[in-house]
Amino acid sequence: MPCFLRHPLIALLAILLVPKLLADSWIYPEGPKVVHSTDGSHRFTYTPAKRHTVRVPAHTVPNTASNTATAAASPGETPESLKCLGHLERLEGPQFTTVWRAPLVNPVNPLNALVSNDGTRVITFDTWFGVGKDPIVIYGPRGELIRRHTLESLDLNRFTEWGSDGHEGALIDQSVSSIYWNSSAEMILDDSSGILVIRLHWGHFLGIRLSDGSLLKEEQLPAALRHKTTEAARAKVLRKINSESPHERSAGARQAGLCHFEEFIPRLEELLKDDSFITYTRSTWVNNNPKPVDSHVRAFEVRKAAFRALRTLGRSPAPIVEEEQIKDAPLDRKGQPSLAP
Repeated sequence: MPCFLRHPLIALLAILLVPKLLADSWIYPEGPKVVHSTDGSHRFTYTPAKRHTVRVPAHTVPNTASNTATAAASPGETPESLKCLGHLERLEGPQFTTVWRAPLVNPVNPLNALVSNDGTRVITFDTWFGVGKDPIVIYGPRGELIRRHTLESLDLNRFTEWGSDGHEGALIDQSVSSIYWNSSAEMILDDSSGILVIRLHWGHFLGIRLSDGSLLKEEQLPAALRHKTTEAARAKVLRKINSESPHERSAGARQAGLCHFEEFIPRLEELLKDDSFITYTRSTWVNNNPKPVDSHVRAFEVRKAAFRALRTLGRSPAPIVEEEQIKDAPLDRKGQPSLAP
């Protein structure tokens, strides 16, 4: 999940890489979440809608909260209390006092939120059970809705298409439920300018004016904020390409190429010899059903990502072995090759 990092003047939101799955596994949110403004003067709590009022998607994993699917409303509950609720408080002396309490637009709950230091703006991100739905929503000083963005209004849908912006593949990954527009993004809420700056993982900038939620072009964004998010992305790539995790190394290599971080070329050349791999069984389709065939493959995903990144950076690396067939592989009890990466 995204995590929030504190800074005296600005909030830097580093969104962690969301797993890219063909299918999703969600649990129902089990309780309120709390975020603070960077100066600690305001606290925002968002509480999920009551479980028995929500139509839960099929890809939800049962948990304690979701086991109450058929529970009736408790005595004294009002229609408003059943909804997803936001509660903003301001620190006055030793305790917090309520600024506003109001239903949020999310059917279940947001995934994350930010609060400005003066408490006049609350920004929520995405919605539970569906990253990419209600990606950015802005609330005003009394909890009134300022702007409810969609991926279309943010002009991000085009990046979900294969070959978007001339890149190989889609820049934004999708799953059964979600469109992961903010994977490995860097965000800064700048109170002094009243601007939210978002740098997506391939270097595309979004700027949002918090007064009305309008979009700003990259050249309209303060240079210092663009530089700060770029440096945060560069530091993240450095950590990834040197990670012990093959998945992280692969993601870091891809991002290094997309962002044109040429200083990582030497490391990318080293990753062309990365010996980590994943194994899978080739399948064919018979009568609309997958049928495994007698072929097992070892795929070198890190090598492949590094090779493509180097080509993006204008290099011409020698051809590499991206996959190789595994012959006479011993099978485990599930019929898969018993070879560990």
